[in-house]
Amino acid sequence: MPVVIGAYGSTNSSSCVETSNDVVQIFNQDLKLLINNLNHDYPKAKFVYTRFTALSATSGDIKIVSEQCCVVGTGMCTEWSVPCSNRDEYRFWDEVHPTEEAAAAAANIAYDDISSLVC
Repeated sequence: MPVVIGAYGSTNSSSCVETSNDVVQIFNQDLKLLINNLNHDYPKAKFVYTRFTALSATSGDIKIVSEQCCVVGTGMCTEWSVPCSNRDEYRFWDEVHPTEEAAAAAANIAYDDISSLVC
């Protein structure tokens, strides 16, 4: 997320902050275990693990993953600023909110993840 990159800097000029990624990976490992336990304990329910981070730079028209589309003031777009004209190429609208293109791609990922569970 641009807000995390802005606060901590990216690693090796990538779009990642490795210290944040390390913490998220620990959380996600525990989350996967929890989901497995819930699926075991509640067989009539269906819990699924899906990741927004599965959205890559090649998802849809998205090409710009670590910068925001608009000029940012306090995390969100500055009032009366002109957003980028190629907003479908951006993953983030401002420092924290995904663009419509990114949200649609994430929804497709989630749909694909659950489609095997639907009868």
